[in-house]
Amino acid sequence: MADSDSDDDSDAESCGRAEDPTHLAPFAVSPTPFEKLSCLGEGAFGAVWLARCRETGRNVALKEVPRHLADPRLLHPERDVLREVAQSKERGASVSPALTALVSSFATSFAICLAMELVEGAHLLEHVRAAACLPEPQAQWYAAEIAGALRWLHAAGWLYRDLKLTNVMVSVSEESFGRVKLIDYGFAFNGSWCDKAVGTLRTMAPEVICCADGTWLENLRSAHPCFAALTGYSPAADWWSLGVVLYEMLTGQPPFGHQDDLVLEGLQALQAQLASPGLPWPSDCTASSAAKEAADSFCQINPADRLGFGVEVRHKEFFASVDWDAVDSHGARGPSFDTTLGHTAASAAADPCRPRRGALPVQCEEPDPFADW
Repeated sequence: MADSDSDDDSDAESCGRAEDPTHLAPFAVSPTPFEKLSCLGEGAFGAVWLARCRETGRNVALKEVPRHLADPRLLHPERDVLREVAQSKERGASVSPALTALVSSFATSFAICLAMELVEGAHLLEHVRAAACLPEPQAQWYAAEIAGALRWLHAAGWLYRDLKLTNVMVSVSEESFGRVKLIDYGFAFNGSWCDKAVGTLRTMAPEVICCADGTWLENLRSAHPCFAALTGYSPAADWWSLGVVLYEMLTGQPPFGHQDDLVLEGLQALQAQLASPGLPWPSDCTASSAAKEAADSFCQINPADRLGFGVEVRHKEFFASVDWDAVDSHGARGPSFDTTLGHTAASAAADPCRPRRGALPVQCEEPDPFADW
């Protein structure tokens, strides 16, 4: 969240009125459709703000990427998948409730911006850490909702490519209480086949890791002849990631270590995946055999055999009791699990606003890659 060591009166005043160009001159000069209220999170490539639409008063999550860090190869696909979700909703088409939609996109002299539906709640990782591991019914429900989101994305021609606990939020909003929402579509890919290693290593499918190094692929081919003609990966890679996420919900830890560096640790992670069939379940894991079998089915080495890709998720014993009509419904609330972790938008709005200082306008490239933003 934003720092809170500034003068309370001036901060409260800046939060309650439209941005004063003099007050925010180092941060933004171009007028924008949104008033930033507080920082919800900040990373290496920008920040996400709680913001309010000046025209409608609607609160949104505003992703702001400084121009000098903005990569059109990532931002254009993210905008496009968010826009496709929004347009499908507007047409009345069936859309997974676990997907977030675009509100608007715009560019300033300083930054490239995406305004998205606001998700109040906490990351799924926070829930797993707070509970050590989730009760099986809770893990079942969240996995079913994520499966619905992946099914929609794949049918629409998208690979998600970065499914992990921190990219899943558990909503506490009144209209979607207890439901999960996928966030951060920065690695989304429009197509059914890709040969670039993208994502987070600890949840990557083996065929994705192999795209980083040809010698790793030879290791996979020698251990598993079904990969003789492998040149990349398909939607099956996302289903592998769901298996890892389900494993983490059930055990509180990732199956193949906490590696994050693809170049230095990719081969180590790949070797761990190939060491033995099935996931390495801890001896003290209390998950049922049906739950373990479901996670193992998502993480089959052969992509064609994976649950979700080669086998319908709803047919598995672990998901037999799921109310799939509720999973697909936008009006249904989730089961009454503890979803009170984390800051909600309401609490964030009460925090002082401290826009980052020192930002300078960036000379646009010719042609500007975001001219049609």
